[in-house]
Amino acid sequence: MNIIFDVDGTLVQSYRLDTACFIAAVRDVLGEVRVRPDWNDYVHVTDAGILREICADNSLPQGSAVEVRTCFAEHVTAHLSAHPEDCQELPGAGAMLGRLAAQAGVGIGFATGGWAVTAAAKLAHAGIAFDRAALFSSDIAHERIEIMRACLAGIGGPGPVVYVGDGEWDMAATGALGWQFIGIGPRVRGKCERWIADFHGPAFGGHLSDLSGGALSL
Repeated sequence: MNIIFDVDGTLVQSYRLDTACFIAAVRDVLGEVRVRPDWNDYVHVTDAGILREICADNSLPQGSAVEVRTCFAEHVTAHLSAHPEDCQELPGAGAMLGRLAAQAGVGIGFATGGWAVTAAAKLAHAGIAFDRAALFSSDIAHERIEIMRACLAGIGGPGPVVYVGDGEWDMAATGALGWQFIGIGPRVRGKCERWIADFHGPAFGGHLSDLSGGALSL
């Protein structure tokens, strides 16, 4: 069985930090550009995808991703230093990943729409252990589906694929790939068949047991 996790809003609580730092980095590099009011207004809700669409909206040439990514990482590092409470583990996430890693026949991956440098920084700050080789990000593609496909190819386990995410864009990408989906957090509550508030308690393990036909138990 392959279980792939989103990062922001799924394993770490960092949404306000991400939004503020990303917009600040974009404007530091590109100037006072127009940014759409909601990430759902973008076609590809990934760091690289949003940046591409911001450039198109503002009639700017593409090619500034490296500069924005570097500036974004600097903003995130500074923010975490000043406000460490703004990036916390989603309750139970680290312990759950430890239990999963001890299960035989389970491939664990991380497919994030963020850039790898900031995703890794937030996971480490929140105290969540992860395999850097299993972290696939917006550095390799601006489309979430392509990031998720690359992650599955990278972890390469047999059996069904489950994606765990907190956004409607996660649901859409999972559906397009024909994978199973477990929603987490308030943004997808009531919108998906399988949902959890966080990783405390038996709900997540129960969903995985059902999807694996009872072969997996947490």
